[in-house]
Amino acid sequence: METIPTNPLMPTATDRTQARGTQFTPVFTAIGEFFASTRKSMSMPVKFATKTGVPDWNEADKAYVDITYSRAELRTVVTTLIGTCHKHCSGTFGKAIADWEAFSYKDLAEAFSLTYKVTKGDNKDTVRNHMAHFQAAARSKLKYATAAQDLQETVDNGDAWAAEGVVVKGDLKPHKNEAAARKAHARIAHTLALKAEREAMAKNPKLKATLPAEWWTDKGTVKQAYLDNAVVFKYNPAGAITMDTIRTMNHVQVRALAKKAGAPDSITTGAGAKVRSINWFSEDKARISAAQA
Repeated sequence: METIPTNPLMPTATDRTQARGTQFTPVFTAIGEFFASTRKSMSMPVKFATKTGVPDWNEADKAYVDITYSRAELRTVVTTLIGTCHKHCSGTFGKAIADWEAFSYKDLAEAFSLTYKVTKGDNKDTVRNHMAHFQAAARSKLKYATAAQDLQETVDNGDAWAAEGVVVKGDLKPHKNEAAARKAHARIAHTLALKAEREAMAKNPKLKATLPAEWWTDKGTVKQAYLDNAVVFKYNPAGAITMDTIRTMNHVQVRALAKKAGAPDSITTGAGAKVRSINWFSEDKARISAAQA
């Protein structure tokens, strides 16, 4: 029988701002229709990850490029995808699609004809293809797991960064690189600045807001100032140094840190050296980074 290429790239799917479950609904609906037919192959601008079966758009030079799959090839890859969804998705997925090692074309046609109504979030009540919805959920779980593993490897290698005040359950949060740590500090600094501005406006209604809603809104000096002034340092799982920890140190430790960061002898020697050293750090918190270099 003649091969009939089928391109399920519908207008809704080309809107890349939509949730992936919505983007891929036309694709998986078309796959179900393909398995229900007698066609020998199907062409679509979609590629599938070999190990997981998770799909992505096949693009080249900002254009979608079709890939042609035989019935057997597509059955293999979507069977892998179903296994991935069973492993990484909620039980709702498994209630609708069985966890089998092999599926007939009829099984797949039925599985890919199912729909799912989103129950929460910004897309609540949106009706999608069942497989399209859960492949997106599986992809998110896989990306999160990969990112977490990469971050742990960075921490283990001693290459992670931290930012003062950016904590999770009381512990400093590690970041994969210095740039990520600076952005994290910028978010915290902007939040505190907004809070201070709003409190001042509440006391004096004549004052007008000057800060943008988001720290990155101003692409010029404001954004760069947040990044430049961020207090960041190499992450130490045993406990990185912050102003709070400096204040709890004994005078020998504080003076040693200040010396390492470049404080002059007038700061680190003589009576009152601890207090002067603490004040020296508080005047320019970037010096904390130098103390931990």
